[in-house]
Amino acid sequence: MKALALILTLAFAQLSSAQNVDVKDVNAGDAETTTIEIRKGKKAEEAAKDLTWEVVEGTADIEGDEAPMARAAKQKWKDACKTWEKDFRNDNKENKILAVNCGKPTCQGQAGSTVCTSQATYKMKTKLN
Repeated sequence: MKALALILTLAFAQLSSAQNVDVKDVNAGDAETTTIEIRKGKKAEEAAKDLTWEVVEGTADIEGDEAPMARAAKQKWKDACKTWEKDFRNDNKENKILAVNCGKPTCQGQAGSTVCTSQATYKMKTKLN
């Protein structure tokens, strides 16, 4: 029994002694104390920067093409609205757009030429630097 205790004591003493370990040119020898920390994901400072957003609201003018009749001019405005929304949403890779609205069209014109326009509104979030 004493022999077994002596063998276990020597084995644990051998395992508990400090060893030199090199991790990507970091010398972790006996002379210095080195701490290696492993985390999953970004550092806390980087994560805080990523979470800093500002909500921005703005407007844009939408104008349809000319048409001889008011009904056709309104359809051309609807087409222009759809194109604007599509182009605006193409820049939505980070879910930045919160709201998009083309507004109500106002059609004005002279004899044989009608144009419909509106003021669109949008709300989106942007990262602060």
